[in-house]
Amino acid sequence: MKIFEITSPRKPMLTEAKARIDHPEDIMFDENGIEGAQRALSALIHAADNHATTTTIKWDGSPAVIFGWIDKGTFIVTDKAGIGAKKYNGRPTSAAEVTAMIYNRRPDQAGRAEYAALFGAIYDLLKRATPVSLVGKMIQGDMLWMKPTDLTKSESAVSFTPNKIVYNIDIKSDLGKQIAKSRAGVAIHGVYESADEAASKDGEPTPTTPTALGLKNSPGLVIFGPETQIATDTAIKLPTADIDKVQALINSPAAAQIDDMLDPFAIGALKIANLPDIFKSFVNYNARRGQEITNGKVVASAFMKWLVADSGLTPNKQANVAQHLKEFSRPFQTAWDIVAGITVIKHKIKDQLDKATAGSGVQTSGGHEGFVSATPHGKIKLVNRPVFMKEV
Repeated sequence: MKIFEITSPRKPMLTEAKARIDHPEDIMFDENGIEGAQRALSALIHAADNHATTTTIKWDGSPAVIFGWIDKGTFIVTDKAGIGAKKYNGRPTSAAEVTAMIYNRRPDQAGRAEYAALFGAIYDLLKRATPVSLVGKMIQGDMLWMKPTDLTKSESAVSFTPNKIVYNIDIKSDLGKQIAKSRAGVAIHGVYESADEAASKDGEPTPTTPTALGLKNSPGLVIFGPETQIATDTAIKLPTADIDKVQALINSPAAAQIDDMLDPFAIGALKIANLPDIFKSFVNYNARRGQEITNGKVVASAFMKWLVADSGLTPNKQANVAQHLKEFSRPFQTAWDIVAGITVIKHKIKDQLDKATAGSGVQTSGGHEGFVSATPHGKIKLVNRPVFMKEV
């Protein structure tokens, strides 16, 4: 039995395909209006009600890797920066060439030689795992560990920590035994139809699984798919009261004016055309400090203080933003109430998904990085931003 057969549930699935997938709480700002807020809410509801066919694990892996057969005699291992490179060979065809590519990009960086050698060492592992029948296609994944010493073994579990999440697997299970003997682990989540598509700035991998690709068991390499392993009949309870509250806000007279507040022509005339991005910068500012936006009234007030103290905007632009928001005080407050409400709903759904994966064979410390849901209302990611963006 292949490792990805051990870890794959028997159910249809979708996974992340875009290089950039929306945080639901950002969509209103991304789309300049209340329709974005409605889409975010609808996507969250659909993700919870249909998790078996929409939702997959967002592995906390690093670095990203792209690999595949250019032709029947040429196999490459690279990354997103490399495959589209113009000034160097970003499509190396041997372990030595992979090592050289990675090293030469930052030769003065401390530890670069060791890192480059580790990256190069996965070349042969991935080559053995990839059938030549996939010629032309490029597979995208994330490394979960790159050397045996990245694994921590105890009497009960074998663990690995690619970034911030600690993954724990029963060391006595078939999966745990294979991990314990391995050299590297990779999580697969997408495939490009060609190297040129992978190199394109707008190229998006198609959701996939190791089984669908026919990836072969490669000695020393453990391959994970993106499936959550949550039983299809598991019910995720919708936070109805929170949903009703956000829906009422979206339907309110004040929310109807959010479109005017974010109108591109109006804010362009005031030389604050990037107002939606300013709002998102504030969200990220909070996340980097480990703070989640769950109270709209507190956040609206905090935004005005941040605007002056930490936004980095010129005094003239600060004044233009402040004056504009003064004229739209009610929709400004309502917008943050909606963002806070959507954030609360997101976390309540994510917490249930975390608990539902607890018996899947892949345990985590502090929950998964998050999940990706591909819904009829668009793709969203369910991630605890303050945990993963907090600056140490």
